[in-house]
Amino acid sequence: MNIKRVAVLVLVGLVIGGGVFAAILFFTPVPEKTPPYQDPTTIVQDLPALRPVPSQLLEAKAPARPQPVAFFDAANPAVSELRRLANGAAVSDLEFTPDGRWLVTLDYGDMRVRVWDWRAGTLHAESGHPWRLDTLAMAPDGSGFWTGDAYEHLFWWPLNAEGRLGTPLEVGKELGHVMHVAASPNGRLIATSSYSQVLTVWDAATRSELARVQTPEPQRACAFSPDSRRLVVGTNTRLLYEYDLATGKGRKIEIPLVQPDTELMDLTFSDDGKRFSTGHTQPWATVWHTQGMEYRHFMECPLQAVTAVAWTRDSAWLVFALGQNDLYIWDPDNRSEQGRKLVLRGHQKSVRSLAFSPDGAVLASGDEGGNLLLWSKPAK
Repeated sequence: MNIKRVAVLVLVGLVIGGGVFAAILFFTPVPEKTPPYQDPTTIVQDLPALRPVPSQLLEAKAPARPQPVAFFDAANPAVSELRRLANGAAVSDLEFTPDGRWLVTLDYGDMRVRVWDWRAGTLHAESGHPWRLDTLAMAPDGSGFWTGDAYEHLFWWPLNAEGRLGTPLEVGKELGHVMHVAASPNGRLIATSSYSQVLTVWDAATRSELARVQTPEPQRACAFSPDSRRLVVGTNTRLLYEYDLATGKGRKIEIPLVQPDTELMDLTFSDDGKRFSTGHTQPWATVWHTQGMEYRHFMECPLQAVTAVAWTRDSAWLVFALGQNDLYIWDPDNRSEQGRKLVLRGHQKSVRSLAFSPDGAVLASGDEGGNLLLWSKPAK
């Protein structure tokens, strides 16, 4: 073999290869640097202000609640289906009465309110409604409850200690479509949020409107803080609104990592007031420290949207419902898969609502198919 020819070929190959490599480097786009993490409490904007709430309504104390019991034994976790009830066409919302005696449900499909003797598994009372019922907030003193419907109305429903329904009273209208109603823990205030971007606050005793504001984004849910002094609203994006009710001032808080077009489906405070949680159409549930609304972490759920969230009454565990019909019980301090303690299966349709009994021993869940399930620790 001619050594000179081999040397020439090697040299030519190096030149060509070097040129190709240089061309690749030249035409390859420079990757963008990942922006540094930014604390969500700094991503804020002012919101249209609410009219300040009178101080006497904020300073009122919340009624005493029963001392909570553990929903399950953390060392040997087990929860079973206690009872299954048929609630007509659908369960759009539900809540226990403060004494734990009755369970009130709404049915969006057949437009009925039902009062259940849930221990006996029997329907105790029911009443029809001219509008499709969507959302429910129980008065903390048990004297009745508030409902919002698909036609923008707010109603007050009297309910006596024997579980009998009084005549519903229309309190407000033109409050926006896809409403959510919340009652303050001290029982003095009512708030409504809506996809139509209307947010209102009401005096529960006089049933008079205290404040109304048009917000920049459509709203999905709202909740009062445990001290009744703040109102937090979830939007159809990854934004939260937080209002100081004493001053009426509000700010936007961006939820980190959640995709911009992800809708917030539900939000709730823990009973001890220390934590806050949200559920999203992107299958995430988030956990926050209530103090300063400091974001802690998210939990990535399998496959489906998180349709409802609830804290156990002892504030130890987070329960959330998935669009694939399952209920998850998670350690809120552990975002990994090891944080999942239990999966409750039994629903055949997407769960719309969750509620714990006042003592925390029983969980009620209602789905779009009208199934009302009650869960508790297995009997010894």
